[in-house]
Formats: sequence, structure tokens, C-alpha cells
Amino acid sequence: MSRLRLNKIATPATPAAGKGELFYSSTLSPAAFAIVDESGLICRVGGLTTKDYRLVNAPDASRSILNGTTSFTPTAGVTALYVECVGAGGAGGGAAAGTAAASFGNGGGGGGGGWSSLWATTAVAGAHASIAVGAGGTAGTTGGNAGNGGGDTTFTNNAAAAICVGKGGSGGTSGATQTLLGGGYAGGAGGVAGTGDRSIQGEDGDYPIICTVAVATGAVSGKGGKAAMGYGGGGALIKVGGAGNAGRVYGGGGSGGLDSAATTRVGGVGGNGIIRIWEYA
Repeated sequence: MSRLRLNKIATPATPAAGKGELFYSSTLSPAAFAIVDESGLICRVGGLTTKDYRLVNAPDASRSILNGTTSFTPTAGVTALYVECVGAGGAGGGAAAGTAAASFGNGGGGGGGGWSSLWATTAVAGAHASIAVGAGGTAGTTGGNAGNGGGDTTFTNNAAAAICVGKGGSGGTSGATQTLLGGGYAGGAGGVAGTGDRSIQGEDGDYPIICTVAVATGAVSGKGGKAAMGYGGGGALIKVGGAGNAGRVYGGGGSGGLDSAATTRVGGVGGNGIIRIWEYA
């Protein structure tokens, strides 16, 4: 069996007319397998200057982390990771006690979690990463009180650098009983841009609304915001008195509470975030 072995050399001078030379250049950066023609034009030969990566493991049970804090060690032979972090959703705002059919306690929806992604070699990601998935925002104290924000979801390398962060959504607001038509108290802001190669803000929670149809007055609470990139949906709005609905995974905001019968209500809790990891070699 024969083989051709090329030593690394400086890029050669222009060949003679009608000639071309195949060589391994030490002067091209990075070093490359190339061809030079009689006009002195150099063509790099593909496949040597850029590493091609092959997907080894897609997110499965061990690479889709849904809650809590843990560590992550890349599989042996893996040389790069693609990481997605989605922050947790905020809780909806609570509802003060309503006093009559046209007087409502009405909370805004929690904001959805933000999304960030990162491509990193294992040298950058670290041999042993620390992972913390944001917990969904908890409801505020019963009554006209704001919901709590969702936690950030973070991928931290073994050099203690948080290299990918999905930001949690804010809690929905609430306040005194309302009788005016129109928008009520503000929904929570979606998770803002985080850390990574790409980042998308979560959807803001909706305002609650009081409206009149014919002679009847009614209200709906604020719907929770969706997490970025379609992960999870916000909690559904409440049309009759009740506590807010929980945000759907992953990173959905909870909806606000609603009351018109002298009973305080809490907002719905936010959905937990998520981390997903693809491994490449």
C-alpha cells in the first residue's frame, strides 16, 4: 500500500507556465493543503482548515435538565457542546378582594423566561460544568400583591464563568380593587437578554382587563407570557373568580388571580426553566 507524505513548507514561488504545484503550506494561516497555479493564485484544499463536527448525543434524559442544581461532565471523546438555557417564568399577580359585581381584584400575568444559546468547545465549557435551572416564580402573599420573579437558568464552566444564562421573567403586579374599565395592573416583563451567542427575551405577561358587555361588567386576569423560542406557554387567563393558573413548562409565566366576591386570590406560579445540551465530536 502506497502513501503520499507532504512536509510543511513555505508557499512556493510561481510555477513555470503550464504547471501547478500541490503543497502543504506553513505560511498560510492556519497551515493548509493547497495548490498554486502558473499565475501564482493559491487555492486551499477543503477539509483541513476547518474542523467538521459530528453530533454524538442529542438532549435526552441526562442532557435535558429540568430543575435544580447539578453538574455536567461531557461524554468521553466529545469536543464541543451546543447549550440552550431557558429562564423560569414569573408568577402572576394576586387579586385584592372584590366588593361587588362591578368591582374586581385583578392581577397581571407573569413574564415568560428568556432564552440563550451557546456553542463552545469543551476547553471553554470545562470538563465539569455546574448547572442551575431556574425555579418558577412563587405567588406573592394572598391579596393584591405582586407575584415573584422566576429564577435564571445558568451553565457555569469549571473556571467559574457563567457562559450561558437564560434570564427569568418578572412577576405580574397587582393592587387595589378596580372599578374602571380598561387595563388593570401591569403584567411582568419577560426575561431580558441573557448571556451566550444568541439571546431572545421572553414574552411580557398580559394586563388584566375590566370590560362591559351590554349591562353586565366582567373581567379577565392577565395571561402569563410565553417563554422565548416557544418553550412552554403562559398560564391561561381567569374569567371568573379564582387563583391564577400556573405557567406551563418550560419558562411560562403564571396568570393573575381574579376576584369579585370579597375573597382575595393568589396569582399562578411560574413554570421552571430548562437546560438542553447537544454533544459533538
